[in-house]
Amino acid sequence: MKKDRRLAVASLVLALIALIPFIYLPSNIKVAMAIVVICILVAVVGVVLGFLGKKQDKGIAIAGTIIGFVAIFILCITLFGLVVIKDAKDCVVKDDEVSTCEYMGQEIEIPNVLLTDDQMKEQE
Repeated sequence: MKKDRRLAVASLVLALIALIPFIYLPSNIKVAMAIVVICILVAVVGVVLGFLGKKQDKGIAIAGTIIGFVAIFILCITLFGLVVIKDAKDCVVKDDEVSTCEYMGQEIEIPNVLLTDDQMKEQE
């Protein structure tokens, strides 16, 4: 009799799909944040299916669960970083690629492609 491994395989596939932001993340900050949030949700579903699929195929289910947890952790850190970039103010262009911005009293360097005109320091 052939094993029914659908939940375990679905867990692994969803966990791998959640890794898409590590391959490509758009330069538009709002779209990037939306993609990261969606991938976090996909990873959560993958982890849940991994727990449910342990009875069907333990190895694949555990792989999906572990990859899902790792993806959730790293995506949450990525989302935090995107929020910091979005909330940075008083940015001054340092060179063609990077600007120096202020966030909570600290100076940070942010790639120019991720900044909006609203974040740039007003010229006096």
